[in-house]
Amino acid sequence: MKQLVIPFILLFMISGCEKSHVSYEEVATAYTRVSDSIELLSYRVRRIDTFAGGGVWDNSGFAHLERNRKDTIFGFNFYGKRDDVAQISIYDQGKNFDLDMEEKIYEVSPGGYYFTGSPGGQVISNAFFELETKQDSSWAEATDHGFNMYYTYSDDSLYLIMDRIKVVSLDENYQPVSVKVSSINQGEKTSTSITFSDVKINKEVGSDFDSYKAILKDYTILEPEVYEASPYIGQALPELNLTDIQTGKAVQLETDKILLMDFWEVWCGPCIKSFPQVEALYQSYKDDLLVVGITTESKDKALDLIEAKEITFNNYFQDQTFLDQFNIKGWPTYLLVDQNGIIVKEYFGFNTQLETDILKLVNE
Repeated sequence: MKQLVIPFILLFMISGCEKSHVSYEEVATAYTRVSDSIELLSYRVRRIDTFAGGGVWDNSGFAHLERNRKDTIFGFNFYGKRDDVAQISIYDQGKNFDLDMEEKIYEVSPGGYYFTGSPGGQVISNAFFELETKQDSSWAEATDHGFNMYYTYSDDSLYLIMDRIKVVSLDENYQPVSVKVSSINQGEKTSTSITFSDVKINKEVGSDFDSYKAILKDYTILEPEVYEASPYIGQALPELNLTDIQTGKAVQLETDKILLMDFWEVWCGPCIKSFPQVEALYQSYKDDLLVVGITTESKDKALDLIEAKEITFNNYFQDQTFLDQFNIKGWPTYLLVDQNGIIVKEYFGFNTQLETDILKLVNE
């Protein structure tokens, strides 16, 4: 099935009622107290996206969310359905379920933030569960109907995203009414406006998450696409002649450590989002683990990205021949090599199994 993925770049400035400054800390504290009490949530949503070049998407839909404090990706499970698309998006226990309502089939894939780009995922917002924490500055205003919480962000010179501002509007009970974000993207204004209605919380919801997920029993699961594995799985790693991306010098890779090869590209969102996890693996196990990144496009942007993300493991700039040698067809792809130089496993996309397998090799 094809998923309609859109960029998650957001907002319009709020206008209208009279406003006055209040303590951001007081509003944030009250918001957090309310949000911490929410375990079950449903709402209708209208989402308007304005893109560079003047394109506009105006969509509506329904979402049902269930708090999952053990979930490390979203922190909740969800069911999402956009009104104009016969497709349902369900996220549960670290897995994405993508349902085609016309064909009565569904696919399962590892959970990830990219799933919010699916049609059902586009109606999902964490505004009721999580306070914004990764901003450059923040302040609050009181309005006739509640409060506005403002956030600004540092410019991203790598991807030319400038003047980004986010506004979360709360009602008098400190519950979100809307989320609006705007920015200058590649020199043109882009925005997203998300407005919530018919909000129900906890006992008001009436149905639990399992009742929505029960729809799966009426659908047929599709077998996952079979990727042709690297021809070297189970074999010794061939001699690697690499080009250091920072120095341009040729390097012959030799190591008696566990080796993790990370194949990535600058245009690959999941690759970039996985950088912190790969870096964390390297820092946690670097006495036993060597991590090398392999990229083939946009050398200057790759260097800027490595610096911006504070990546400390070595990266190398190769060509298509190198990718063909290892049969790399998707990104990110990871190859795990044991201490004896045997390629033991291949991973399509980052997942927690990587650390489990590395730890197993460390303890052998």
